[in-house]
Amino acid sequence: MDDGRKRTLLEAAAKLRNEAEWLEDLAGAGFELNGPIQDDYGFVGHPDVEAHLDDDEQDEVDPDGPLRLN
Repeated sequence: MDDGRKRTLLEAAAKLRNEAEWLEDLAGAGFELNGPIQDDYGFVGHPDVEAHLDDDEQDEVDPDGPLRLN
């Protein structure tokens, strides 16, 4: 990667650890995946929270979990 954003393996590992901690925090707060991860996207929802969707989002977002993990 030569676009000015070079990373070492240690930097990449640290970033992945941070993302893993964020996902663990979500899980600890009761959030769950609403289905399999596909094309690097997953949808999460909380069983106690009803998802709110705009009409434009109906076709793009799983109604059970509007939070995209990317």
